[in-house]
Amino acid sequence: MAVLDTTGARRATFNTGRNTVGDSPDDAGFSVWAPDGTTSMVRLGIGHGAVGDLPLATVLNMADRQGRNRIQLRVAEDGTPALQMFDADGNVTWSAR
Repeated sequence: MAVLDTTGARRATFNTGRNTVGDSPDDAGFSVWAPDGTTSMVRLGIGHGAVGDLPLATVLNMADRQGRNRIQLRVAEDGTPALQMFDADGNVTWSAR
C-alpha cells in the first residue's frame, strides 16, 4: 500500500510478504520517502533482507537526503541487538553489539 502526497509523489509505503526479488512470507515493513517520492529515507521492518539472503531480523534503517543508509539498528532472530553508523561511502564508522 502506498500513501501519496498532493502531487502524486510516494511518501509512505507498507508491505508484507514480499522483498525486491519476490515472495517472502516473513517480510513486512514500513518506508518513508523523501519529497521527491523516489528516495527512501526510513525503513522499519522484519525480514531476510532486500534479496532474501540474510538471517531473519528486525531492522530500522535511516538514510541521508541522497538515500545513503547512515544508521542501522538491527535485532537478530535470537534477540541480539546491533547498531551501526556509516559514512557517505557506506563504510562503518561506529558500531555496537
